[in-house]
Amino acid sequence: MSSLSKDEFGFVVRAKKYGQESSRDIEDLLNKKADEMIYHSTVEGGARTAKPLNEKNSHIKVKPGDTFTVGPRINKATSPLPESLQKEVTLLKKSGFGAIDAPVKNEWGWSIRMKGLALPGGIRTDAMILLPNNYPLASPIGFYIRKDAVVGKLDTHHLFSDRAYHGANNLSEEGWQWFCGIVDNWQPGRHTLVSYLSIVFHFFNEAANK
Repeated sequence: MSSLSKDEFGFVVRAKKYGQESSRDIEDLLNKKADEMIYHSTVEGGARTAKPLNEKNSHIKVKPGDTFTVGPRINKATSPLPESLQKEVTLLKKSGFGAIDAPVKNEWGWSIRMKGLALPGGIRTDAMILLPNNYPLASPIGFYIRKDAVVGKLDTHHLFSDRAYHGANNLSEEGWQWFCGIVDNWQPGRHTLVSYLSIVFHFFNEAANK
């Protein structure tokens, strides 16, 4: 005999005793549609939890107080790349700075990985640019190179392996060292990622040529 019963409104199925229930029976009770999922709520470790019903599991363990309800399927949203940033990344890829990965969205903005960036002296390493959420209205957050990079003639006084300043993210625990090259008087629509990298390389070359 089933341990499940529907509430008075027909929106929730509740378990009345311990046992196992067929996922198909739960779907039928809730009149699940093809574009919907069943969500199973239970108490674990004294706290109420909820998760989608595993559609591959034909039998579900239940206990008194467990509930099942129907809802839309979860579609993990990906942040679309702003058109202005897409144009700048395309331009950056054509500018000879090395292999450029697609920007990745983070809670503080965007990160752009660069593979095989050539430092003064022909040494290559991975690098990364961090951009704020409101880029290009605000200038890039910072420029980073790998901690284990062979920097050659690069002025290491501008590299910080365990800290960052001026609001830049400290990514030392992720294996990155911050390069101190602050951009003032940033002008959106006029200054670009190519502008920014050109300034960084100016710092690089200026130190290497001393």
